[in-house]
Amino acid sequence: MSSPPTASPPGDIGRASADRGPRPPTMLDALLPIVVLIALLALTIALFGIDATNGPVAIKAASTAPVAADKALVVGLSPNSAGIITTGTAGTPATQVLTVQGITSGTPQVISNGPLTNFGAGEYETVAAGVTSPQMLGGAGNTGDYLAGVLVVPSSTSPSAITIKDGSNTAITVFAGGATSVSNLVPFFIPLGLVSTSGGWQLTTGASGATAIGIGNFT
Repeated sequence: MSSPPTASPPGDIGRASADRGPRPPTMLDALLPIVVLIALLALTIALFGIDATNGPVAIKAASTAPVAADKALVVGLSPNSAGIITTGTAGTPATQVLTVQGITSGTPQVISNGPLTNFGAGEYETVAAGVTSPQMLGGAGNTGDYLAGVLVVPSSTSPSAITIKDGSNTAITVFAGGATSVSNLVPFFIPLGLVSTSGGWQLTTGASGATAIGIGNFT
Protein backbone atom coordinates (compact mmCIF):
# COMPACT_ATOMS: atom_id res chain seq x y z
CA MET A 1 0.00 0.00 0.00
CA SER A 2 1.24 3.46 -0.80
CA SER A 3 1.66 5.96 1.96
CA PRO A 4 -0.86 8.80 2.09
CA PRO A 5 0.51 12.17 0.93
CA THR A 6 2.00 14.28 3.66
CA ALA A 7 0.09 17.51 4.25
CA SER A 8 2.08 20.72 3.89
CA PRO A 9 2.34 22.95 6.95
CA PRO A 10 -0.15 25.86 6.83
CA GLY A 11 2.66 28.38 6.33
CA ASP A 12 3.85 26.59 3.20
CA ILE A 13 0.54 26.56 1.33
CA GLY A 14 1.05 28.12 -2.08
CA ARG A 15 4.81 28.40 -1.55
CA ALA A 16 7.34 26.88 -3.94
CA SER A 17 9.40 24.20 -2.27
CA ALA A 18 13.14 23.98 -2.47
CA ASP A 19 12.81 20.53 -4.05
CA ARG A 20 10.95 21.63 -7.17
CA GLY A 21 12.70 25.01 -7.50
CA PRO A 22 11.19 28.29 -8.69
CA ARG A 23 8.35 28.33 -11.17
CA PRO A 24 7.94 30.94 -13.94
CA PRO A 25 5.90 33.89 -12.64
CA THR A 26 2.46 34.36 -14.15
CA MET A 27 0.85 37.55 -15.36
CA LEU A 28 -1.23 37.55 -12.17
CA ASP A 29 1.95 37.44 -10.09
CA ALA A 30 3.25 40.51 -11.94
CA LEU A 31 0.01 42.47 -11.81
CA LEU A 32 -1.13 41.75 -8.26
CA PRO A 33 1.16 44.32 -6.52
CA ILE A 34 0.03 46.99 -8.99
CA VAL A 35 -3.62 46.11 -8.49
CA VAL A 36 -3.17 46.30 -4.70
CA LEU A 37 -1.46 49.69 -5.01
CA ILE A 38 -4.22 51.10 -7.23
CA ALA A 39 -6.89 49.78 -4.87
CA LEU A 40 -5.19 51.36 -1.85
CA LEU A 41 -4.78 54.68 -3.67
CA ALA A 42 -8.44 54.69 -4.69
CA LEU A 43 -9.50 53.88 -1.11
CA THR A 44 -7.33 56.70 0.25
CA ILE A 45 -8.82 59.26 -2.15
CA ALA A 46 -12.35 58.01 -1.47
CA LEU A 47 -11.91 58.35 2.30
CA PHE A 48 -9.80 61.50 2.57
CA GLY A 49 -10.17 63.34 -0.75
CA ILE A 50 -7.65 64.24 -3.42
CA ASP A 51 -5.50 66.17 -0.92
CA ALA A 52 -4.45 62.84 0.56
CA THR A 53 -2.17 62.34 -2.45
CA ASN A 54 0.15 65.09 -1.20
CA GLY A 55 1.97 62.83 1.25
CA PRO A 56 0.21 59.93 3.01
CA VAL A 57 -0.05 58.14 -0.32
CA ALA A 58 3.58 57.10 0.16
CA ILE A 59 2.43 54.83 2.96
CA LYS A 60 0.17 53.00 0.54
CA ALA A 61 3.00 52.65 -1.94
CA ALA A 62 5.23 51.18 0.76
CA SER A 63 2.54 48.77 1.87
CA THR A 64 2.61 47.06 -1.51
CA ALA A 65 6.22 45.97 -0.94
CA PRO A 66 5.18 43.01 1.28
CA VAL A 67 2.74 41.96 -1.44
CA ALA A 68 5.53 41.96 -4.02
CA ALA A 69 7.81 40.07 -1.61
CA ASP A 70 5.06 37.53 -1.01
CA LYS A 71 4.74 36.90 -4.74
CA ALA A 72 8.49 36.34 -4.94
CA LEU A 73 8.18 33.65 -2.26
CA VAL A 74 5.26 32.07 -4.09
CA VAL A 75 7.25 31.58 -7.28
CA GLY A 76 10.25 30.39 -5.27
CA LEU A 77 12.74 33.19 -5.94
CA SER A 78 15.80 33.46 -3.75
CA PRO A 79 19.04 35.50 -3.79
CA ASN A 80 20.65 32.61 -5.67
CA SER A 81 17.94 32.33 -8.35
CA ALA A 82 18.87 32.81 -11.98
CA GLY A 83 18.56 36.41 -13.10
CA ILE A 84 19.19 37.87 -9.64
CA ILE A 85 22.29 40.09 -9.65
CA THR A 86 24.13 40.08 -6.35
CA THR A 87 26.10 43.22 -5.56
CA GLY A 88 28.12 42.08 -2.55
CA THR A 89 27.44 42.45 1.14
CA ALA A 90 26.48 45.49 3.14
CA GLY A 91 29.36 47.87 3.61
CA THR A 92 31.42 46.54 0.70
CA PRO A 93 31.67 47.83 -2.89
CA ALA A 94 29.41 46.22 -5.46
CA THR A 95 30.96 43.28 -7.28
CA GLN A 96 28.65 43.57 -10.28
CA VAL A 97 28.53 46.54 -12.59
CA LEU A 98 26.37 47.33 -15.58
CA THR A 99 27.61 48.53 -18.94
CA VAL A 100 25.73 51.32 -20.72
CA GLN A 101 26.77 52.38 -24.22
CA GLY A 102 30.09 50.60 -23.81
CA ILE A 103 31.16 52.37 -20.59
CA THR A 104 31.46 50.29 -17.44
CA SER A 105 29.71 52.10 -14.62
CA GLY A 106 32.30 50.96 -12.09
CA THR A 107 35.20 52.58 -13.96
CA PRO A 108 35.80 56.32 -13.35
CA GLN A 109 35.93 58.27 -16.58
CA VAL A 110 38.71 60.86 -16.59
CA ILE A 111 38.36 63.90 -18.84
CA SER A 112 41.56 65.80 -19.47
CA ASN A 113 40.82 69.48 -19.00
CA GLY A 114 42.86 72.21 -17.44
CA PRO A 115 41.62 73.46 -14.06
CA LEU A 116 39.23 76.39 -14.22
CA THR A 117 39.70 78.73 -11.28
CA ASN A 118 38.39 82.03 -9.97
CA PHE A 119 35.08 81.81 -11.78
CA GLY A 120 33.58 83.96 -9.08
CA ALA A 121 35.70 86.96 -10.02
CA GLY A 122 32.78 88.20 -12.14
CA GLU A 123 34.86 90.57 -14.25
CA TYR A 124 33.39 92.25 -17.30
CA GLU A 125 34.42 94.63 -20.03
CA THR A 126 32.19 96.62 -22.33
CA VAL A 127 32.96 96.82 -26.05
CA ALA A 128 31.21 99.67 -27.83
CA ALA A 129 29.36 99.32 -31.11
CA GLY A 130 31.49 99.77 -34.23
CA VAL A 131 34.65 98.13 -32.81
CA THR A 132 36.07 96.24 -35.78
CA SER A 133 39.61 95.73 -34.44
CA PRO A 134 39.78 93.08 -31.68
CA GLN A 135 39.60 94.69 -28.23
CA MET A 136 41.43 92.91 -25.43
CA LEU A 137 39.25 91.90 -22.49
CA GLY A 138 40.99 92.83 -19.27
CA GLY A 139 44.44 94.39 -19.08
CA ALA A 140 47.12 92.73 -21.16
CA GLY A 141 45.28 89.42 -21.30
CA ASN A 142 46.97 86.07 -20.93
CA THR A 143 46.67 82.36 -21.65
CA GLY A 144 44.24 80.80 -19.20
CA ASP A 145 41.80 83.73 -19.15
CA TYR A 146 38.23 82.55 -18.76
CA LEU A 147 35.38 83.82 -20.94
CA ALA A 148 32.00 82.87 -19.44
CA GLY A 149 30.05 84.49 -22.25
CA VAL A 150 29.07 87.65 -24.07
CA LEU A 151 26.04 89.81 -23.33
CA VAL A 152 24.82 91.46 -26.54
CA VAL A 153 22.86 94.72 -26.26
CA PRO A 154 21.42 95.49 -29.71
CA SER A 155 20.53 99.02 -30.74
CA SER A 156 19.22 97.89 -34.12
CA THR A 157 17.38 94.84 -35.40
CA SER A 158 20.18 94.45 -37.98
CA PRO A 159 23.38 94.44 -35.91
CA SER A 160 26.76 93.45 -37.28
CA ALA A 161 28.51 90.18 -36.48
CA ILE A 162 30.19 89.70 -33.11
CA THR A 163 33.42 87.73 -32.90
CA ILE A 164 35.82 86.57 -30.22
CA LYS A 165 39.51 85.82 -30.61
CA ASP A 166 41.80 83.65 -28.48
CA GLY A 167 45.16 85.40 -28.56
CA SER A 168 46.71 85.01 -32.00
CA ASN A 169 44.25 82.33 -33.07
CA THR A 170 41.66 82.84 -35.79
CA ALA A 171 38.59 84.89 -34.85
CA ILE A 172 35.43 82.95 -34.00
CA THR A 173 32.01 84.31 -34.93
CA VAL A 174 29.62 83.88 -32.00
CA PHE A 175 26.80 85.92 -33.55
CA ALA A 176 26.42 86.24 -37.31
CA GLY A 177 24.21 89.33 -37.24
CA GLY A 178 22.91 90.79 -40.48
CA ALA A 179 19.62 92.23 -41.71
CA THR A 180 16.76 91.63 -39.26
CA SER A 181 18.86 89.07 -37.40
CA VAL A 182 17.05 89.99 -34.18
CA SER A 183 13.35 90.67 -33.81
CA ASN A 184 13.64 93.19 -30.98
CA LEU A 185 16.18 95.16 -28.95
CA VAL A 186 16.11 92.93 -25.86
CA PRO A 187 19.67 92.06 -24.69
CA PHE A 188 20.64 88.40 -25.03
CA PHE A 189 23.46 86.31 -23.59
CA ILE A 190 25.78 84.01 -25.54
CA PRO A 191 27.14 81.37 -23.11
CA LEU A 192 30.68 80.21 -23.86
CA GLY A 193 32.62 78.89 -20.85
CA LEU A 194 36.00 78.93 -22.62
CA VAL A 195 39.59 79.09 -21.38
CA SER A 196 42.09 80.79 -23.68
CA THR A 197 45.05 78.79 -24.96
CA SER A 198 47.03 81.40 -26.89
CA GLY A 199 46.71 84.68 -25.01
CA GLY A 200 43.94 86.94 -23.80
CA TRP A 201 40.39 87.05 -25.12
CA GLN A 202 39.52 89.74 -27.66
CA LEU A 203 36.11 90.87 -28.85
CA THR A 204 34.72 92.80 -31.81
CA THR A 205 31.22 94.18 -32.41
CA GLY A 206 31.43 94.84 -36.14
CA ALA A 207 30.40 98.01 -37.94
CA SER A 208 27.32 98.94 -35.92
CA GLY A 209 24.12 97.87 -34.26
CA ALA A 210 25.14 96.38 -30.91
CA THR A 211 27.24 96.85 -27.80
CA ALA A 212 28.78 93.74 -26.23
CA ILE A 213 29.87 92.96 -22.68
CA GLY A 214 32.47 90.24 -22.22
CA ILE A 215 32.02 88.44 -18.87
CA GLY A 216 34.61 86.19 -17.25
CA ASN A 217 37.96 86.26 -15.50
CA PHE A 218 40.59 88.30 -17.31
CA THR A 219 44.17 89.34 -16.58
